[in-house]
Amino acid sequence: MKHQAHLGTNSDIVSREAAQIRILIDDLAHTVDVLDAGVATDLPRADDAIDLDTRRHNLLVTITSLEDRLGSIEHMRAREVAARVNSTLPRAHAARPH
Repeated sequence: MKHQAHLGTNSDIVSREAAQIRILIDDLAHTVDVLDAGVATDLPRADDAIDLDTRRHNLLVTITSLEDRLGSIEHMRAREVAARVNSTLPRAHAARPH
């Protein structure tokens, strides 16, 4: 497997990761919807229904994990923004005793 150089700032990389996770969550949610629709219309055999239910459950667990990761990324980004804002605010001078 070829290694790719990551160009850009940490913030850029985090933004790309968040965007990729959102796309993946949408794709997996769509797959769950397709499974739900297929089970409802085809009335599969019992073995197939169990397999589909297991697959659906695994997809939902994966979606939850990705949503947790996305929440962590957004929390980290919010902290970075707050730190940048705090670093640009004027500092109060400490009172000196006379």
